[in-house]
Amino acid sequence: MNAKDTVSDISATVRLEAIKHILKQQFKDQRTRIGDDTVRLVGEVVQLLIVEAAARSCNQALLAGLSVVEMEHVERVLPKLLLDF
Repeated sequence: MNAKDTVSDISATVRLEAIKHILKQQFKDQRTRIGDDTVRLVGEVVQLLIVEAAARSCNQALLAGLSVVEMEHVERVLPKLLLDF
């Protein structure tokens, strides 16, 4: 990702089946059901986190004078992002 991309250029696609699978793994009772609306809502939250992480990582790269986002930029923003969440 180029650090000069704007937030509006960043998009994330999250497979709802993956979200549902991850959520199901957290339940102690396998009979617990997850509604489609719940899966979509969690998917939206995950998408927002991905976009926010990408935007913050781009800003980190720009502050470092780079035009390419590296993994270290993502690693720098994750703790604060999780606290903000």
